[in-house]
Amino acid sequence: MCRLGSSVNYILNDILSSSLRFTSRVRKHWNKLLYVNI
Repeated sequence: MCRLGSSVNYILNDILSSSLRFTSRVRKHWNKLLYVNI
């Protein structure tokens, strides 16, 4: 049970970190687009 919880926690952390990286990348692209449009 404890092992299952830790593995689920690990997977959730992995998803969170990857999504954060993805959103930061998208934000960078957005900033570039906005900068070009302005």
